[in-house]
Amino acid sequence: MRIEEYKWTVSPTGSGMTAGSFFMKPIDFFKVISLVKQKGNWNGKQLVSEAWIEKSTNCTINIDFSFTRY
Repeated sequence: MRIEEYKWTVSPTGSGMTAGSFFMKPIDFFKVISLVKQKGNWNGKQLVSEAWIEKSTNCTINIDFSFTRY
């Protein structure tokens, strides 16, 4: 996919921090979006399985975005 310029902030324990600590060029985000839309296929080559794309994009947890005060 030729994504070469990115930054992923790593915690002191060596884990990738996922809450807003990953940066890449907009064109490279578009490549990832295209990969997902094409069910893991990039330029005729299956980079990740269709099953993995389905599982990783299927949200089964109810997320409440209402900022109701109690």
